Amino acid sequence: MSALQPHEYDEINRAIRVVEPLAEAQGQLVKAKRTKSPAGKRWVQLPSFLADLYEALLEDCDRSFVFVGEKGGVLRRSNFGRRFWRPAWDGVARDRETGKRIPPILPGFTFHEGRHSHRTWLADDGIPEIGRAARLGQKMRGMGGIYEHVTPETKERILAVLQARWESSLLALRPQEQAALVALLPRMEETIKQLTAVQQAAANQGAKIIAQISPIDA
Repeated sequence: MSALQPHEYDEINRAIRVVEPLAEAQGQLVKAKRTKSPAGKRWVQLPSFLADLYEALLEDCDRSFVFVGEKGGVLRRSNFGRRFWRPAWDGVARDRETGKRIPPILPGFTFHEGRHSHRTWLADDGIPEIGRAARLGQKMRGMGGIYEHVTPETKERILAVLQARWESSLLALRPQEQAALVALLPRMEETIKQLTAVQQAAANQGAKIIAQISPIDA
């Protein structure tokens, strides 16, 4: 993630190119010549919600890398973990800006476990193993890795299920959680309103159908 550069994004297909990961050598951060395995070299298409957020981020990006530190420097693994990742998941006893306690979300959660969750969600949503492996840049073992390929239909299904999970997660937030998200990302307010309206319309339609069922039909 920290190695992503603006030019590595395909706006037409809404996909990120993963070719040269960031590596640390002799105290310097450099672009590696290759991924850990040939399977890691790939294009990763983003579901529409994530593509919208990423493209908005690119509009304001005036540096070589998309994700940088507070002063614009390249994110190192140790600094990223200590300053951003661990506080986000483990909480903070006393925030230095507000002086308030920030409760934990999922203590101990690691970046790599995010990949595990991603693959597990896809499995739960019925995405075939070849599609899950390709998405995460993993080589599928056995004959399946030789004779199976990811079809355009599978790619579309992956984007659809990830989009559905995002939308359901927004609707599952409590009002105060939605308000906190909107405060951080104002553009989410309209998204939440639209999703809530669709959910309410579906609920009203379902209630209407039930009300129209006669006792005899029931």
